[in-house]
Amino acid sequence: MMKRIALAAAAMTLSGLAIAAPAEAVVYPKSIATACSERIVDTTVARGQSILIDFKAVPTAGNGRPVGSVKFVFRNRAGKVIRTTTRSYGGKTTRYGFVPLRARGKITVAARFRTPADSVYKGCSTRASFRRL
Repeated sequence: MMKRIALAAAAMTLSGLAIAAPAEAVVYPKSIATACSERIVDTTVARGQSILIDFKAVPTAGNGRPVGSVKFVFRNRAGKVIRTTTRSYGGKTTRYGFVPLRARGKITVAARFRTPADSVYKGCSTRASFRRL
């Protein structure tokens, strides 16, 4: 009887009927959160000076690099949109340069990071401000 059981187990293993554990876990789209950071290089910008912004998006779990696009929205103190620009993001800290603004005073820059539809990473957003002289 023991020989029959051992023979049946060996036959199942050789024929591929034995169930094997998956090699890696299934990751669902938009299942890993990201954290954004935005830093304006010069917090006081003179007339005619370009605006430089460092942006980074990192996953809260794992060590992958999320890619996608970043939408920058510039607003004045009253909340009026001055400029909207979308740029691509490649997964590491990136410095974006923007042409000078005409508006003066405190300017707030909101950055919204979006990933492709089939990405496992979620988007995120952040904001920072600077003063235009």
